[in-house]
Amino acid sequence: MENAVKALLMVAGLIIGVLVIGLLVYLFRMGGNVGSNFEQSMSEGEIASFNAKFEPYMRTLRINTDLDGDYKNLIEQESNTINDVVSVINLAYDANAKVDSDNSEDGISVMVDLGADGKYYMNANLLYHYFEETRKTSERKRLKNFVFVGENNYSSTLELNDLIKKEITGGSQLNDTRLYSNNFSERIYRYYFDCTDIGYSVRHRINKLTFKLVDAKQAIAAVHSAEILSEIGF
Repeated sequence: MENAVKALLMVAGLIIGVLVIGLLVYLFRMGGNVGSNFEQSMSEGEIASFNAKFEPYMRTLRINTDLDGDYKNLIEQESNTINDVVSVINLAYDANAKVDSDNSEDGISVMVDLGADGKYYMNANLLYHYFEETRKTSERKRLKNFVFVGENNYSSTLELNDLIKKEITGGSQLNDTRLYSNNFSERIYRYYFDCTDIGYSVRHRINKLTFKLVDAKQAIAAVHSAEILSEIGF
């Protein structure tokens, strides 16, 4: 009888031990999931914060076709000016300067399309090779305010100040955009830049923005008379 009791106690002890081990394993896994979910949440928050820096520039020019007598509200929705585009390029530079590989999802590619007057780029691949080629990796924070000329040419760059002053064929400089008129109630820019293409990584982080030059004079002429263009000062 005594042996039977001892045997039962041993079995009970084993069962309790198994249950305790099972409980510990369960708690460990739950703790791991909580940590994983927390890290994922933080990552999603960082991505949302990153995207929020670029989202205000995702806009296109819209001309108001229904005007009142004094030509108010001609621009129904403003697009980006060259200064806005320069701000995006600088944001992209800051993100891309942290990328230590030419094959990374953490970079962002910005392309500025001036049509016949060329295309200009800022992306992680070009910047990575530029740093490697010039052996100035340690000076990344100091190197700024430029854009690459050509999609695959990291040896050719243009200062952003020169991009702002660039003269458009058959038009004027990109920074010579503010036009005023005594008979017109709002400030109009000659050139805008529509955000025409947006790309996302598998983590839903913005990794591509394309800005295309829009001539406001042509956009207005397409829907309004020459009289309005004259009132504006075009």
